[in-house]
Amino acid sequence: MLTIFGVGRVAKDIELKTVDVDGKENRVCEFDVACRLRDKKTSFIRVEIWSEFAVACAKYLKKGSLISFTGEGVIRSYTRTDGSYGTEIKVINPNIDFLNDKKEKETKDE
Repeated sequence: MLTIFGVGRVAKDIELKTVDVDGKENRVCEFDVACRLRDKKTSFIRVEIWSEFAVACAKYLKKGSLISFTGEGVIRSYTRTDGSYGTEIKVINPNIDFLNDKKEKETKDE
């Protein structure tokens, strides 16, 4: 099992989707988290959340929100439309802690 822990900012506003799973409707959201590496570069980790926690994430997290997450990771390779190869790192249903968000920090600094 691959466990991934990270701290970063939500890269864009979250879209909540309704999908059919075995004849039942279920809610899901996927979003990227920008995580700063030691060498000052940024990596993007894909996060996938299901059910009621997906609704809470879509409601309370916005672009720039700071979160920490821990969960089981999945690494997937794929071919882009131009023929080049890419790799996606995804964390499915992680434990997420909502940390201070960008707007709170700006308010405190004023």
